[in-house]
Amino acid sequence: MNQPSPPPITELPDWLEDTSPTPAARMRAPDGTLLTQATTSSIEAKVYDEQDNLRATIAVVVADVIFDTLQTPTDDVRWHKDTTGFNFLHRPAPSSFPEPGRYGITYTFTLTSGEVVSHKWVGRALSVRGS
Repeated sequence: MNQPSPPPITELPDWLEDTSPTPAARMRAPDGTLLTQATTSSIEAKVYDEQDNLRATIAVVVADVIFDTLQTPTDDVRWHKDTTGFNFLHRPAPSSFPEPGRYGITYTFTLTSGEVVSHKWVGRALSVRGS
């Protein structure tokens, strides 16, 4: 039996504690088409600390994070990867990252076809003096 392949991993820029990162990507279905709101049934995010302890599970609202057209750096300056753009962007609550350290965020996209697509972001929350 074939095991599912691990999700792609993207490194996030560091962020300050009491804030949160902003994962963004050009998300595609297994057939290569871009995900849209109509083709995405649900999204769940799980946040893990560097010891792989689950810190938060987040039910993500599809309409809030999936764009039906690619958003470019002209649309949103948080995208620096290229000029083609992204169709997924989410900012988890800062409470998902309760202290400084490395974290992983795995997003699981369940498509209306029943297929599942995953992507993992990793990064580090930096300490703020006096916080």
